[in-house]
Amino acid sequence: MNQPVDTGKFVGPEESVLAGDDAGAITSLAPTSDESPYAQAMREGERAFKARQYATAFSRFEAAYQIGNDPESLLSMAHTKFAAGSYAACAYYLRQVLREVPQLPRVNLRPRAFYGDPTVYVTDLRRLEDDIARRPGDAETALINAYFSWFDPDRGVRVARQAVTDGLASPNTPQATQALEMFQEAMLSVLQERAASR
Repeated sequence: MNQPVDTGKFVGPEESVLAGDDAGAITSLAPTSDESPYAQAMREGERAFKARQYATAFSRFEAAYQIGNDPESLLSMAHTKFAAGSYAACAYYLRQVLREVPQLPRVNLRPRAFYGDPTVYVTDLRRLEDDIARRPGDAETALINAYFSWFDPDRGVRVARQAVTDGLASPNTPQATQALEMFQEAMLSVLQERAASR
């Protein structure tokens, strides 16, 4: 079994996420000052992702996961599957990340920054919205919508909370229900702390 690589990306100041501050937000999951095979694979994956070479990006993130067994490469695989329009696979990897990092909503991420071209990100979100309109209540797309909305100041907390509510309102697999409940619980915890600090 591979030993996890301690990248430290998901450990950091909670003040930024609690304040909704873009300053200090994580805009890359690849280590920058490391020349290890793990770091190289993550950087190669990010470059391929930004170039919209999703199959290459996924294989590099998968290679990084084989080395590091870490949530950052799993989340990168989720982003790649989302960008490629494979929502079932994206939701699968998001569930894996939530198992390892149940407090994911505390992390100050900006997934839109992982894209080289912000218009591609917006197009991908619109494609997700179209899929949600065709299949309302689908737990997989609800989880994806909650994740991207929570970490996107333009979409926000209201959209994320509604996505979770919609996903939980329909019959789901136990894994989907558990992931949505975990995400909801962590979101509510952050919101309660935010309200208490005002």
